Amino acid sequence: MKQFIATTLILIPLFIKGQIPNSFSDTEKIYGLSTIWKEVEYNFAYFEKIGTAKWDSLYKVMIKKVLETNNDYDYYRELSYFTAFLKDGHTGIGRYPNVDRYTTVYKGYWIEFERIESKVVVT
Repeated sequence: MKQFIATTLILIPLFIKGQIPNSFSDTEKIYGLSTIWKEVEYNFAYFEKIGTAKWDSLYKVMIKKVLETNNDYDYYRELSYFTAFLKDGHTGIGRYPNVDRYTTVYKGYWIEFERIESKVVVT
C-alpha cells in the first residue's frame, strides 16, 4: 500500500503538467550535437583510440537521430548516447532543468516516465 501511495504521489505532477517540453528547433538540436562533436575531437584526451573516421561516422548517424526526437528529454538522451560512445566516466551530458521533473529517484532506483499512446507510463 505504501508503494502504491508513493507511486501515485510521483505520478500526479505528470498528469497535471502534461507533455514534456519540446523547446529546441532543428537548428538548435544540430548546433548542440555539432558542438559536442567538435569539442570532443579537439579536447578529448583519448581521441586517438576512437579515431576520426568512427567519430565522424557516428556524428552523421546522430544528426538524423536528434532531428527525429519529439521532446527535450529524448534529445538529451540521444546526446547522452553520443557521449557514451567515448566510454569515459568524465564525459557526459547533464540533465536539463525542464526535463528533471519527469525523472525521479525512488528507493535508489531511477524512475522515468514516458508518454505512450496518450498515457504516462513508468519506464
